[in-house]
Amino acid sequence: MLREHSDMTTAAKYAEFAVHEAHGVSSTYEGLPLAVSRDDEVLALLGTLPPI
Repeated sequence: MLREHSDMTTAAKYAEFAVHEAHGVSSTYEGLPLAVSRDDEVLALLGTLPPI
C-alpha cells in the first residue's frame, strides 16, 4: 500500500511508485521513475509545476 503522498518529497513519490507499483510489472515504468527520483535537474523542473 502506498503512503499518503502529501508528506513525501517528489523524489520519494517517484521512488515509491517504482518500487511498489511498477516493480515486476514493467521494467520501463520501474526504471523511469527511479531515474527521475535520482536526477536533481528533473526534480527541480518538476518542482516548478503547479500542484494537481
